[in-house]
Amino acid sequence: MKSYTLIRVDDCFKKLKINSLDYQELMRHPYLSGDQARAIIAYRQQHGDFVRFDQLKNIHLLDQETYNRIYPYLGL
Repeated sequence: MKSYTLIRVDDCFKKLKINSLDYQELMRHPYLSGDQARAIIAYRQQHGDFVRFDQLKNIHLLDQETYNRIYPYLGL
């Protein structure tokens, strides 16, 4: 009988703090394009810091699929 070890993947990476990252730092995320990174920064400049992750849904360049992909990697 084989024995398996379970690993929690969510503990293996550092979450991106979307309220403090600049363009270059946002661009390090493989699921974000340059336009999307600029849109996140512009939204933050116009509306202030994000207080809830679902505010990202107000950015038209971030569709639901992209939101679902980046959500686990984000922190405020």
